[in-house]
Amino acid sequence: MPIAIQCPNASCRSQSVVADAIAGRGVKCKKCGTSFKAVAKLDLPASGMPFVMLPAEYGRYRVLSLLGQGGMGAVYLADDNQLKRKVALKLPNFDVSDTKRLERFVREAKSSAGLQHPNICPVFDAGLIEGRPFISMAYIKGKSLADEIDPHRPMDAKRAVAIVQKIAFALQEAHENGIVHRDLKPANVMMSAKGEPIVMDFGLAKNLGEFDEEESRLTKQGAVMGTPSYMSPEQVRGDTEQIGPATDIYALGVMLFELTTGRRPYSGPVFVVLAQILTAPVPHLREFRPDADVRLETICHQAMAKEISLRPASMAMFAAQLNEYLQHADAVPALMITSETPVPVAPLDDFLEEHAQKSKPSRLPIFVGVPAMILILVAGMFMTLRTKRSDVGVAPHDKTINEVQSKEEKPTVSAPSAGDTGVAEVDHSRKGGDEVSFEIADGMKMTFCWIPKGKATLGSPVTEKGRELDETEHEFATEGFWLAKTECTQSQWESVMGSNPSEFSASGTGKAKVQGMDTSNFPVERVSWDDTQLFLKKLNARGSVAKAFAKAGSFQLPHEDQWEYACRGGKGNKQAFYWGDTLNGDKANIDGNRPSGTETKGTFLARTSMVGSYAKLAPHAWGLSDMSGNVSEWCDNSYSNGSSRAFRGHSWYDIAGNCRSARRGTLDPSTRYTSLGFRCVAGQ
Repeated sequence: MPIAIQCPNASCRSQSVVADAIAGRGVKCKKCGTSFKAVAKLDLPASGMPFVMLPAEYGRYRVLSLLGQGGMGAVYLADDNQLKRKVALKLPNFDVSDTKRLERFVREAKSSAGLQHPNICPVFDAGLIEGRPFISMAYIKGKSLADEIDPHRPMDAKRAVAIVQKIAFALQEAHENGIVHRDLKPANVMMSAKGEPIVMDFGLAKNLGEFDEEESRLTKQGAVMGTPSYMSPEQVRGDTEQIGPATDIYALGVMLFELTTGRRPYSGPVFVVLAQILTAPVPHLREFRPDADVRLETICHQAMAKEISLRPASMAMFAAQLNEYLQHADAVPALMITSETPVPVAPLDDFLEEHAQKSKPSRLPIFVGVPAMILILVAGMFMTLRTKRSDVGVAPHDKTINEVQSKEEKPTVSAPSAGDTGVAEVDHSRKGGDEVSFEIADGMKMTFCWIPKGKATLGSPVTEKGRELDETEHEFATEGFWLAKTECTQSQWESVMGSNPSEFSASGTGKAKVQGMDTSNFPVERVSWDDTQLFLKKLNARGSVAKAFAKAGSFQLPHEDQWEYACRGGKGNKQAFYWGDTLNGDKANIDGNRPSGTETKGTFLARTSMVGSYAKLAPHAWGLSDMSGNVSEWCDNSYSNGSSRAFRGHSWYDIAGNCRSARRGTLDPSTRYTSLGFRCVAGQ
């Protein structure tokens, strides 16, 4: 193999290519006549491989071996002959004739050298040697975080969170110093011999508040700055003005997803991944790791929100959420099955088949178009959405509210007419909100409200804040149905099933949060979709519906379109919640620390509340309560004709934006969480 040598004469510095057989032997420069020892030197700048033989001399550094390489350049182990220590030498491979980019690279690399944090790799020096840019960093003995990712054996959740939390603290230090990494990924994090994550490679770092016209031009032409799988939507769009701390938060959310599931949220060719980042809902952790804690899932999904405003406000807030999870990871198990919890012991083939036949398909496929990605436009891709995000803040709030005892009388609210919004038509021949009670067990009743015949536009308009792509507008019509006034309570569940699986109960693991309270009228939670089918089967065996109407009928779960139509109370989809466009915990049991439609923060109980507690604070036209918040409510249908099941309303731990009337969710039907409950439909 030929090698490149360079004359050591400062006034000459001419280069020659010679046979590697003469390496180490004395030679004479053909241009100036200087004699020197033939040692492999830097190759011609146009070459993609800077060294044709190692070890090699490079300025004050003796390059020993290649540590790793990628699309942005290569990293070498080298001896610093001046300071007598081993270093990691990063040599980017962009066009050295681009003087503006060279200047920017050196300037921003030197800015990174000012960062001092135990989880950030120290930068010693940066500049140009022989016309090539370089960064000299501390050499970390160990392996990259990427080497610890095994798709067949995902990392222990608590260890993954501990690692990501330390990275978050490190990046907060960078952000406070005006530096955004922009290329966070497991391969850029080294795990030291002591198991500490060390953030490496600020080679793509960006100074906050600085607009780079050349970079903007490159991204508009299709060049991408970062690694596709970890790029935020604003990076994919090439929106350089939007790139900031939230960009790193998104990438770290992807890393958390990958560490805990063993896979990245999106996969496929580069153009497909970029399209999914822009348009596809974020997959749920529990689709790939069923035992994942719901709180961890929501933290992860919030970090990966497509809208910057829905991500944590800072890396410090993200770290605080992770810290909150670590402190209580063992206190509230994500999935707990006790001897008292009803578990299906055999498939209910006939019963489940009956419900499967009633399931409607999900929304129509939507065209995926990425203006910046010409290849996608040419391909004309179509994508069917299957899952969605659940963004949740978990920080507890010490405020409480007075829980109002639900009463039999209905709130004084007039049922809306079609003239209210122009998007809903309701038949009032039977008054919406008329009530009927069914005896579901000896001495135990369940009250239902009449949801009148009508039609309305469901889903969310494109102008609705926080709108998801699978919330497509569509028309729904119904002949009317009876829907339970409240979510199924613990006493109602126990009267039928003989046990109470709820965490927030006198005997549950969350009993400290409801100490001294009568939880019999709190919603039952920690029930799976499969559990609800057992409950309904037992309920229907009593024939209560048939007795009330003198004809055949049964209890079921509502289809999610039925649920949304009922939730909106005949007003159509012109507002986010059935009462208006704002929520901060004043009208529903949610996490009021993250309000929607208002800057004013509200209450966060950090637990469920008595059903009907908000009936007077947010009266519903048809007499329903808790359609937003408290517990997420299972629906009958599959989410996208798959095995997962839809849920609606979201819960006590959700941010306000997640509790909008149009918001959809999906989970495996066997999932049990403290956020999951249900209400019934009584069909004639």
